[in-house]
Amino acid sequence: MTNTYPFSDDLPFRGNVATLRYLHIVATREVCDILRQYEVFSSTSHSELKRVEIESPTDGIPSHFESREAYMRFALGIGPGALVRSIRGISTGEDLSPALSLLTSHSCIQLLDFPDTPLMLWDIEFLTRSLPLLSNLGCLSTGLGLMMEDIALDEYAEFMHSLSSPSRENFRCWRLANVVRGDLQETVECVLSVALFCPNFDYAAVSSLIRKEFMKLMEETIQSDGFKQHAPRLRRLLFD
Repeated sequence: MTNTYPFSDDLPFRGNVATLRYLHIVATREVCDILRQYEVFSSTSHSELKRVEIESPTDGIPSHFESREAYMRFALGIGPGALVRSIRGISTGEDLSPALSLLTSHSCIQLLDFPDTPLMLWDIEFLTRSLPLLSNLGCLSTGLGLMMEDIALDEYAEFMHSLSSPSRENFRCWRLANVVRGDLQETVECVLSVALFCPNFDYAAVSSLIRKEFMKLMEETIQSDGFKQHAPRLRRLLFD
């Protein structure tokens, strides 16, 4: 669906409750009002809907949602059994924890994409712990975050490794959106940290424009005091 919804009712959704498998919605006020008015989606409807993409009509959350959490709740209410979700417009510089916590009731998610949303290391730690089937994540990276400032460098890698658990074993791929050179070092440290608590994470996608510099920094960081004791594991990471 584009920014202009060409109908006055729920016509596109009639008769496909058992067959609709993919849906892309631009969350304009008109579309949201119709979905609510006609109660198009419920916890038991559209059981075959496996891929849902929600896009904001503006930068950031749509203006007709009172909060980021309300927008996330709307997005997750469409096809509650969907395995693949892409949500655009969550992005802000504020704490995303309340919005991300809504994902815990959607443990079936296997691929999650926040193409314009920056996540800190602890956001990723939360997602890989709360979504045991998650194998593929796309987002921006804001690096390690303030919470890591109190951990001594010689204890850092062991602390990250101690977070490893069976619930994270399915996570394998992180697609890093729009990494810029000024953020490279923290992004590299974030990728290595995720590799320490997600034992099967082995693939990071980065732009070809920065890949050479990224991999150079990666090798330098692996050899540093904070990570070198886990060098064999960290060198298994692949990049594209």
